[in-house]
Amino acid sequence: MKRIGLFIVVLFVLSALVGCQSAVAPAPLNAVYDSAGPLTVGEMTEVDGECLLPLQGPYAYSGDLEGTMHLDYHILLHGPCDPEGQIGDLNESWIVTGHFDGAVAGRVGTFEVFYIADITDRHFTGQMAIVPGSATDELRGLRGLINFDEMIDDPA
Repeated sequence: MKRIGLFIVVLFVLSALVGCQSAVAPAPLNAVYDSAGPLTVGEMTEVDGECLLPLQGPYAYSGDLEGTMHLDYHILLHGPCDPEGQIGDLNESWIVTGHFDGAVAGRVGTFEVFYIADITDRHFTGQMAIVPGSATDELRGLRGLINFDEMIDDPA
């Protein structure tokens, strides 16, 4: 399992809890995530020397964030499509939409997310936001924004 950086989870959940309709004191939370099934890789499409790659995948969260998030990625690889090479050379831009079904700090419901990111020379920056008005049930009124700024480890 991959451990989500504590600062990312804390920012997300604290932002989320502040937006809940009832008064909830922010508290540090912890969660882990892992793939909940295979990624579905769509057909690569080359446009003006760059490559558009659609992906879909489910992720299972456990801990203070409990449930499943299904994400639809639209990744722009800054270079030509190369089906024989590594998917992405870590110089890419993402637009991602998704749906979360589960619980945040014990409060049950669903919400939609919108996520944009850029990766340049293993430097990952981006923002993920809960789509305003999309939260349901005990999560109704939930708001949240995560800012990402981190380096990606070299797998070699």
